[in-house]
Amino acid sequence: MKYRLQINNRISEISRLEDLMQELENRNNLTERLLHEVNLIIEELVSNTILYGYPVEEENKHHIDIEIIVSRKSLRIHISDDAFPFNPLESGLKESNKAKEISEVNVGGLGLGLVGYYSDEIKYAYLQNRNHIWIVKYFT
Repeated sequence: MKYRLQINNRISEISRLEDLMQELENRNNLTERLLHEVNLIIEELVSNTILYGYPVEEENKHHIDIEIIVSRKSLRIHISDDAFPFNPLESGLKESNKAKEISEVNVGGLGLGLVGYYSDEIKYAYLQNRNHIWIVKYFT
């Protein structure tokens, strides 16, 4: 099942994720813990994009696209934006993705560290003037 949400680059838009999470919960048999982790991943990536990816004077002039695909074995997240190019894998995200315990997550940039910790796979590309990040969470 596929879910999509497009938000403006304004921090108050993040509250719209609640509706998306509610829809995920209502239509799928997902655990509360998994939903919490997915929400944290998306909120962290989107808030970083809004806060650091655009000039202040361009608030509410850009769109961030969020897509979630739920299959039998995994949940896949794709986030794309036209903010300044930023590869989170070059900012400690990759190392945090390999952490076995949450205490091993880098404290500098803790939010991105948590994204890495809660993600099973992470890929990034800058294509056609857009940042793209793909995250996979496998059901265990």
